[in-house]
Amino acid sequence: MTDSEDGGLLDVAALVGMFETSEEASYEARKLAERDRDYHDGKQLSDDENKELKKRGQPPYIDNRIKTKIDYLVGLEKQQRINPKAEPRTPVHEEDADAASQALNYVADAEDFDYKRSAVWRNLLVEGVGGIAVSVAQGYDGVDIKLSRIAWDRIFYDPHSSELDFSDAGYMGMVLWDDYDRALEKYP
Repeated sequence: MTDSEDGGLLDVAALVGMFETSEEASYEARKLAERDRDYHDGKQLSDDENKELKKRGQPPYIDNRIKTKIDYLVGLEKQQRINPKAEPRTPVHEEDADAASQALNYVADAEDFDYKRSAVWRNLLVEGVGGIAVSVAQGYDGVDIKLSRIAWDRIFYDPHSSELDFSDAGYMGMVLWDDYDRALEKYP
């Protein structure tokens, strides 16, 4: 059993069912995302094309304009980056907004948010999906906010969601893989 957003409990079978439904419905999309990653990485020729080039004595050369464009867009994101800032709703709340801005910037610096958001942006550009998980962990003097990048192939979601940001998704989740022995130590 695990906690759900509304405070109720979901059993493991329900979670597995959601994951399997998402995996089956997004099979073609994931296949295309893997193809897009290959194109970005310069693997754009089929086996038959590579064989034909080898037969002719030609090197398999690709003018990879896809990677060049993605790199440009990632660079543009880095160039136009701004620090998180909370805006006051009324003049009375200016000090509160300043304190919130300082807290946001502290977390962003401590968790290397700039690097993580660029990595997510690259996943969005290439595979079409990416994310950051926000969690809380016990620290030395209280709680620490943790930001973890979620790789595109570790995210599952309601396949009936139609919004680009998944705001209408009935569920979203993250697949975590672990070594069997280590998992048994963590969860006896």
